[in-house]
Amino acid sequence: MENCQLLVKFHGRNNSSILDVFLLDEPHRLYEEHLSYSTRPPHSHKFAEISLANPSSWVHSFACARDQIMTFEVACSVDVEENDCDLHWMQDRDNRIPSECHFSDDLYF
Repeated sequence: MENCQLLVKFHGRNNSSILDVFLLDEPHRLYEEHLSYSTRPPHSHKFAEISLANPSSWVHSFACARDQIMTFEVACSVDVEENDCDLHWMQDRDNRIPSECHFSDDLYF
């Protein structure tokens, strides 16, 4: 077994919202041109919960198999009011830390 880390870096304003991280039941690579909300793989299980009370970054270490493909879904918690959660995900493959979660209802791109 290897030691893996899931790192999410946050930008935006502080609030009391919570994000849920789910491991998806898909052991193979997903191709974004065939992926939509309605065709996404089912959740395997809830992997973690992220509190945005003081957003900056979040790291979760876990055991994983070498060369294992893991796919995660980050979503607003079901316990949060719909209007209180606005999540934008951006990922830059050339960035050394590619995961950036922009959480703000007044964020402009």
